[in-house]
Amino acid sequence: MIMRKTARLLSLCTEMGALVAAATETQVKLFRQFGEHLGLAFQIQDDLLDITVSQDILGKDFGSDVKRRKRTFLYVHVMTHGGARDRDSLKKFFQKPAIAKADIFAVRQIFHTAGAIAAAEAAVGNHLQKARHCLAQLEPAIDAAALRELVEMILKRKA
Repeated sequence: MIMRKTARLLSLCTEMGALVAAATETQVKLFRQFGEHLGLAFQIQDDLLDITVSQDILGKDFGSDVKRRKRTFLYVHVMTHGGARDRDSLKKFFQKPAIAKADIFAVRQIFHTAGAIAAAEAAVGNHLQKARHCLAQLEPAIDAAALRELVEMILKRKA
């Protein structure tokens, strides 16, 4: 889902920009990869913020992904890497007809104990590092200062 959402959008945008600027084939590929990694990092960070940041800071309902039963990076991580108890508990919460605020806190605890939050943080860092690597290969042919700022903004964002 992540690949077909934000990552694809940013990948297409950066690729089109490179094509319009008459970039070389190698540069177009690097811009596409940059956008893809940036989009993956952005979406995984969004999944993390949804469950770890208060509604006041986030600007949307805390735990809205859980309420909507979205299969986020965190959910998928628990289902593929978590223990049987964590997987069963998470399934039960996602099958409930209504998810209360206390349920969201319980799901967050499952994400934490199953290592999903740490894995998501690591994935964000990994994708941002790959995005930086793409930019480094594009320099000095392009001035990537603004794109590097975008990478840092995603890393530091809280909402």
